Amino acid sequence: MFPSVTLAPRISRGKRCAGVSAIALTRATMLAGGQRDVLVLLYAQLRKTHQIRFRMCEETAMTVCRLNPQEAFMRQIDTGMSIVSLFDRLPDIVFSIKDLKGRYVLMSEAAVVRCGLPNKQLAVGMTAFDLFPSPMAARYARQDAELFRSGKPIIDNLDLTLYRDRSSGWCLTTKEPLRNANGEIIGLACISKDLTEPGRAALVDTEFADTIDYMHANLGEPLRVEELARRARLSMAQFDRRMKKVFQLSAGQYLMKIRIDTAARLLAESDHSIAKIAQITGFCDQSNFSRRFRLLTSLSPLRYRQLVRFGQAFGLVLAGAVQCLGGLVAA
Repeated sequence: MFPSVTLAPRISRGKRCAGVSAIALTRATMLAGGQRDVLVLLYAQLRKTHQIRFRMCEETAMTVCRLNPQEAFMRQIDTGMSIVSLFDRLPDIVFSIKDLKGRYVLMSEAAVVRCGLPNKQLAVGMTAFDLFPSPMAARYARQDAELFRSGKPIIDNLDLTLYRDRSSGWCLTTKEPLRNANGEIIGLACISKDLTEPGRAALVDTEFADTIDYMHANLGEPLRVEELARRARLSMAQFDRRMKKVFQLSAGQYLMKIRIDTAARLLAESDHSIAKIAQITGFCDQSNFSRRFRLLTSLSPLRYRQLVRFGQAFGLVLAGAVQCLGGLVAA
């Protein structure tokens, strides 16, 4: 480990390091704290290069810091539009991004066609009420408002949608909140997958969709398949067959899936005790929850929380280090 006080005088001699100042390096060293060894390695790299650009410095920093390969790669992409364009090749999938006011910021080609618009640009600034029948738009708006309020994703919701011929049909919708660098929600991303397999869409009706909504909204209750089947106005056997056809899971398996999914999110994002999370997600006690969670994830709830939070903290430290290192070079 090298003390920071020795770095500034060495690097300030002459102009061999492409304009790196003693002040900039000292400031970055103070911010980086435990990353001083990284700064020394970067200094050695800079000594070899007379003219170095910010991007080169950032790439060197990422290599030295051994960033997560995914994060390092994504930082090199100039724009996300090339990724978004992939959805244009998938006619049975609708992708969109909205801001906090429900206005479309981006929409895939499939969505543009279904809304009867000549091009994507016309969708920008419109809301669901401008493009979809009122009942559909109202449901979408309620979902969006709940996501913005709670910060929780919406996963595998059954929704009515419009197909390419403007006829209505059913889809599975997932919505994720989008956050800025400060962690504040600034919008959402939505993906909807058409239920177009032969016989699959015909199995979904309003009562069935409402029952799925009820399951998501009442995880803390002792939900029973018999009660859910009655809500859907089906026999237990019919309800289970529909669940398997639509979700590829039995009713019991699907209920366990959404309970574990919700529990995993709460372990990662909340400070609730494990006992409280067990209660929120409908397990009879903490022991039962821990046993089920371990069975499906091979980790105890506590171990899962520790690993997820360590990964998040590690990512923040690395991001901060790269930001500091990037500031070392003045153009």
